[in-house]
Amino acid sequence: MNMFAAKFLVALMLVKPMGQQGIFDTASL
Repeated sequence: MNMFAAKFLVALMLVKPMGQQGIFDTASL
């Protein structure tokens, strides 16, 4: 669970520049 949170934070940082759509796509994955 902790690893998932870290991975999610990293993905969020990488997707941030792309916009909300990218965040939703990441959430779907």
